[in-house]
Order: sequence, then structure tokens, then C-alpha cells
Amino acid sequence: MRVLCLGQVTIGSAQYDDLIKELNKLGSGEEGKRLSTILPHFRLGEKRYVSMTDKGEVDRSQNILEITLKRSREKPQPIGEILETKYTYQNLSIKEPMLNRLWLYDSRLYQVDRNDLSQEQIHLLIFDFLEKQNRKFEDLERKYKERK
Repeated sequence: MRVLCLGQVTIGSAQYDDLIKELNKLGSGEEGKRLSTILPHFRLGEKRYVSMTDKGEVDRSQNILEITLKRSREKPQPIGEILETKYTYQNLSIKEPMLNRLWLYDSRLYQVDRNDLSQEQIHLLIFDFLEKQNRKFEDLERKYKERK
């Protein structure tokens, strides 16, 4: 079983709340309806990710990104990679082979090589990964301090 840290995510629609406020001013026009379906997402490079429920469905709860980031400080949260370039509720496609393989922990995105592990097993694998990383950097620091 292998864990890979893909990096730290950012929130892709940081101005989402401002957008909603502006849309409310637009009223019920077609443009307002279309824009109000924009899905807030996590971003890492060019890829986009959304929060998932334990049932493997996109979590469309209000303020879900902030909630997921907060929960990720305690334990890994399931994440789905958006497949299409349309980031709306109606047109959302998730990369199926990655379901239950992408996890957000402490604002960092981790990928595991299996999709049949429980949240607790993922948590233990991430702890093990982080411990190994810490030891590796401690060893490197000792190695290069000796050369100075």
C-alpha cells in the first residue's frame, strides 16, 4: 500500500460568497440562474477537486469547502477529482477510477493506490507516510550538517 502527497490545495472559488451576493442582485434572469450553479472546488495546479460524502457522492452542502478543510485537520476527508471542465452542479463529472483514492488531510491532498480502505486505515497510512518523511528529512539534515 502506497501513499503519495500531491500537495497543498487551495480553494478554487475564493470569491464564491461575493458572487452569490451579486447574483442575488441580478434577480431571476438566465445569466443569474446559470452563474448561481457554479460549484466551489479545491484546486491543485490545473486540477479541480470537490468534497465527497461517505457514500461516494459529491457533497453539495453549503460552505462545504471550509467545513472539509476544518475536518481534514482531525482526519482524512474523501475528495473527488472533477473530470470535465464545467464546474457546475448540473454538469459535474467525477473521475471514477479515483473514487476513494483521494483524501484531504491537513489541507494536503493524498493519493492511495487502493480504493478499498476505510477512513481509519487511510489515516494510519498517512501517519506512517508523514513519519517516514520526517525521518528522511532528519537523516538528510544530519548528513549535510556533517559535510559543513
